[in-house]
Amino acid sequence: MRNRVERRVLLLNKFAGSRIGQMLGRALARDTGITGQFDWKVTDGPWFGNEIVSLELEGRRAHFQISRPVETHAGDTTLKEVGSKRLSQG
Repeated sequence: MRNRVERRVLLLNKFAGSRIGQMLGRALARDTGITGQFDWKVTDGPWFGNEIVSLELEGRRAHFQISRPVETHAGDTTLKEVGSKRLSQG
């Protein structure tokens, strides 16, 4: 969970996940002598509000869910799922 971030941080995070940002990151790693391969790709999000993240672990299975509070028509507050991903099949 985190509070809203500044616009410049939001833009930098979006750039880092872009194709150009990934190419720049690989070039910087190569130029600084960082060895090994770490490959990842942003498939959802990013989310930059007050979210609640839950991680469910059962044996070798892992699943996470991101929810944010929203106001209902009745004026109550409830959680709305904004993202969900299975991390492993187990």
